[in-house]
Amino acid sequence: MKRKLIGSILLLLLPVTYSYAQTGMANVYGRSAVSLNGQWEIIVDPYDSGISKGIYKDVQPIGKTAFVEYSFDQSNTLRVPGDFNSQRPELTYFESSVWYKKTFNCNKSNGERLFIYFGAVNYIADVYLNGKKLGHHEGGFTPFQFEVTGLVKPADNDLIVRVNDRRTRNGIPGSLFDWFNYGGITRDVLLVRTRTLFIDDYKLQLDAHDVDLISGYVQLDSALSGKRVNIAIPGLKIKEKLATDSHGHAVLRLKRSPQLWSPENPKLYTVSLSVDGDTVNDRIGFRSIKVEGTKLLLNGKPVFLRGVNIHEEIPQQRRRAYSDSDAMQLIDKAKELGCNFVRLGALPPQ
Repeated sequence: MKRKLIGSILLLLLPVTYSYAQTGMANVYGRSAVSLNGQWEIIVDPYDSGISKGIYKDVQPIGKTAFVEYSFDQSNTLRVPGDFNSQRPELTYFESSVWYKKTFNCNKSNGERLFIYFGAVNYIADVYLNGKKLGHHEGGFTPFQFEVTGLVKPADNDLIVRVNDRRTRNGIPGSLFDWFNYGGITRDVLLVRTRTLFIDDYKLQLDAHDVDLISGYVQLDSALSGKRVNIAIPGLKIKEKLATDSHGHAVLRLKRSPQLWSPENPKLYTVSLSVDGDTVNDRIGFRSIKVEGTKLLLNGKPVFLRGVNIHEEIPQQRRRAYSDSDAMQLIDKAKELGCNFVRLGALPPQ
C-alpha cells in the first residue's frame, strides 16, 4: 500500500496528534481517492496580512480600472508535497505565511461523500474552498481532513490554503529547536470519496495474551446498530460478517494462527473491510511484542534494539522528505549503521 512506511526494521512508532480540524480517517491510501498533488499557485505573504486582504476570496479584477492587490498567477508555483524553503532561495529562512491555490474538477455521484485530506501542513493551516473557510489546523506532522460534500462544484473548485511556519514559544518546534523548520504543504493532499456510511476507524492485531487469536474492531462514522460489516483476509481463510452496536462499533475475535511478522520475514496479509458499498483495503502484519523484566520479546524471542532518531529531512538536498524513495533512503542509511530499530521523529504513520 502506498506510503505504508513499515519495513523490516520498524518496530515502534509514537505519533502525536494536536489538531483543531477533524483528524484524518484511518488509512486513506486504502480508499478511493484522487491526488491533488502537483504544482500549486502561490502568494508569498511576508506580513501575514492576507486574511484581512481577502486572499482566500481569490477576487478577479473586473474592468480596466479595477485593482486587486493580491492575485494568484500560474507562473508563480510551488510543488506539493514539498517545503517552500528548499524550492526558492528567497524563502530559505522565510517565517510567515504562504498562500497556496489548487483548482480542480469533481463529479459527485449520489450517495457519495467527499473529503479533502492533508497528510501534513507545517505549521498552521487555514483552509478555504470556493471562498468558504473549511477550518483551521495546528501541528506540522499530523493528518487532518474536512468534509466538502455540499461545497464542491463539477468544475473550477478553488482550494486555497494559508500556511504559516512561524515558530512560537509553545509550538513544535519552539523558538529553540534541533531541526530545521521546513514550512509548506509537506505531505499528500487527496480528494477522498466514501459512501454515505463509511468505515472511519479500525484495528486488527494479535490478542495480547493469545498469539492464536486475532482481535480488533471496526468503527463506523455514524452511531448505527445492526449494520453488517464484512471482513476478509484471504490468506487466513477469513470471511466474516460483524454486526455493529448502537455506537456503530463492531468487535472481532477469531481463532487463527497467522504467520508472524518479523524483521527476517516481514509477512503481510491482505485485508478488506466493507460496509454498504464503502471499502477499505489494507496489508497487515501480525506480531507479538512483550516486556519481561529488562527483556523486549518479539514473537516470544528476545530482541536487542540498536537504533537512531530519524527526522523527516533529506540532508543532501536540504529539504523535507516526502516520498517513498525518500523514506527508503533514510531507512537504508539507518540499516548501514547496523540499526534494526528507528524512532520516527516525523515520518508519516500511515
